[in-house]
Amino acid sequence: MDVPECESFPPAPPDALLRRKIINGFCEAIEPSKFEEAGCAVCGALTLKTELSKLSTVNIDLNVLNAIGLGFTRKERKLPTEPISELNGHVIDTLCQHICIHCKKKVRRRKVPKFALARGLWLGEIPEQLQQLSFPEKLLVGRVRHNQCVGAKTTNLWDSFLDLKKSMRALMTCDFPVPPMPPTYIINCSDPGVTA
Repeated sequence: MDVPECESFPPAPPDALLRRKIINGFCEAIEPSKFEEAGCAVCGALTLKTELSKLSTVNIDLNVLNAIGLGFTRKERKLPTEPISELNGHVIDTLCQHICIHCKKKVRRRKVPKFALARGLWLGEIPEQLQQLSFPEKLLVGRVRHNQCVGAKTTNLWDSFLDLKKSMRALMTCDFPVPPMPPTYIINCSDPGVTA
């Protein structure tokens, strides 16, 4: 195998054209538009700005996102005596001005996206009192409790090693019944010079 000989080591520094190409490539890679994110008005997900379209410039009909009469939205009430009423119009995040590619495709086909706020995922504007809560405070006011773990106990773990789901259930309960092993196997494993 012939190895090509280098003319000199270390190699000469890159010329001006190559340096300019490297610097331009680096500047394009760290451009703010490559990593800046904004929220989608339809699903509320943070998405790269390169994958978003301005909602005002996109020519799509948002009437598919109306959820009037379904009970998904509520107007904020200051007093308990005020009547409960729904929000009028499209169920979108009014603070976001963009729509993501996935939601845009679905709405154009007159379908509600899977994770759209109009599917009952809209919580509304978060009151100022609930915006900077600590973790224990979030647990106190949350609708979902995270303090229970459910697991199923398996009686014969030896047979369930091949079935990953059963093994994971046994792991969650922290109950490991040890299968019976012949004494010769234990002796042979512990000391190769000892026989039964």
